[in-house]
Amino acid sequence: MRTNQEIEKQKRGGKRDEICRTCQPRNVCTGSAQRVKQIWKTGKAAMNHVLLTSLQDGMGADEFAENFGKLVEPIKEEDEIILLADIIGGSPLTTALDVLTKKGLLAKTTAFGGMNLPMALTATLMKDALDTESLKASLVSESRDAIKEMELKLDDDEEDDI
Repeated sequence: MRTNQEIEKQKRGGKRDEICRTCQPRNVCTGSAQRVKQIWKTGKAAMNHVLLTSLQDGMGADEFAENFGKLVEPIKEEDEIILLADIIGGSPLTTALDVLTKKGLLAKTTAFGGMNLPMALTATLMKDALDTESLKASLVSESRDAIKEMELKLDDDEEDDI
């Protein structure tokens, strides 16, 4: 039997720990960039600056760092960066933070681990509407509120209700 992680990895085509960036005035790095783009295809104004890089299977940290470094080249000193990753302490997040440090951008960075799709959507859609502290609180709140156990009714008579 495959684990949930293996199933999710297969759904992503072998990609893992994706990181992206949304440009000015705030930069958003998120593991759900492709899913956010798919959901908000019609909201091009909110999504037209999302760029993506991924840690592919077999890719080393040095190659990922090089790719991420190229991705963040357009970030200006006045920009703010919101970095979202799925695992705190995971190599994509720590490598991205190292690259941002070397480029002198860490002071402009707010990083989150435990990213989920509601957090990514909130970051993308609310980045220009809220001040930094309000956005941070909203990201954590939206992410927490999205985590719930789904109660399943297993009665055969109620199959159509699911």
